[in-house]
Amino acid sequence: MLAGFVTAAICTRNRGAALATAVRSVLASRHPSFRLLVIDQSTDEASRCAVEEFAGDPRLRYLPSNAVGVSRARNLALRNADTDIVVFTDDDCEVHEGWLSVMQALFDEHPGVAQAFCSVRPGPHDAEREFVPAYECSSGTRIVRTLLDKCTARGMGAGMAVRRQTVLDAGGFDEELGPGATFPSNEEGDLAVRLLMRGHQVCETDRTYVTHHGSRTFTEGRTLSRRDWVGIGAAYSKPLRVGALGIVPIALYELAFKAVGPAFVDLAHLRRPRGLARGAHFLNGFARGLLAPLDGERLLFKSPP
Repeated sequence: MLAGFVTAAICTRNRGAALATAVRSVLASRHPSFRLLVIDQSTDEASRCAVEEFAGDPRLRYLPSNAVGVSRARNLALRNADTDIVVFTDDDCEVHEGWLSVMQALFDEHPGVAQAFCSVRPGPHDAEREFVPAYECSSGTRIVRTLLDKCTARGMGAGMAVRRQTVLDAGGFDEELGPGATFPSNEEGDLAVRLLMRGHQVCETDRTYVTHHGSRTFTEGRTLSRRDWVGIGAAYSKPLRVGALGIVPIALYELAFKAVGPAFVDLAHLRRPRGLARGAHFLNGFARGLLAPLDGERLLFKSPP
């Protein structure tokens, strides 16, 4: 392990133009000692060509991969990193220049923390026609120690850091969760739950942020909602299968307050209810998760043979 160094990782698939912006922002970081891994699962040459612009920078390492799925890409980054801390962002983001330093400092300040999230702020967009998935962390730095606390600490993988060996010891990211997988979301939330169940801590901070440029139309948002809620439901079915009843408050919170709760608020105000389908997608994912093959010791779905 390289003392004092930190690894940044960007996992990408077929987003060459956006990837160049993300890579440029990481390489502009003020941190004095870091590496940048780009894990490329693209089916075209655009991402490779985008990275060639930075080929002369010794901090950058480009790793093409034939695998599919962000969790597989993140696990590949963990296996190839040579630092204690690995910090992830997405290929349609820009990072703040102090991002790496702040994220690394969180682990120095809080030895029990195994996973950390920062704020993810929306980039410029036309709010009347589109939206940008984002997450603003609560004020200051919050340490999550229990599954119950996890209810209101959600985080986004676009601004996330982990203790490398701790996560590998826990089995890494579940490769059947996240974009490109059987259950296409919530791989970062699933990891948080599994780490908490092992006695580790999770934190979130507003001390730094990344800017997300991934705008979607409202029509695309419905597809994104289905993807997310299926993944959330599937992930939170796993602890229940091994008798970890502490997951019940999280699952009920997600279903009651985040999935169908807004619809009841609309009804109370005599408005057309929004998001009723979210509850159905959650329950769909939850039911499928209960039936999917599972490694009960590590709480990882088993990949098809």
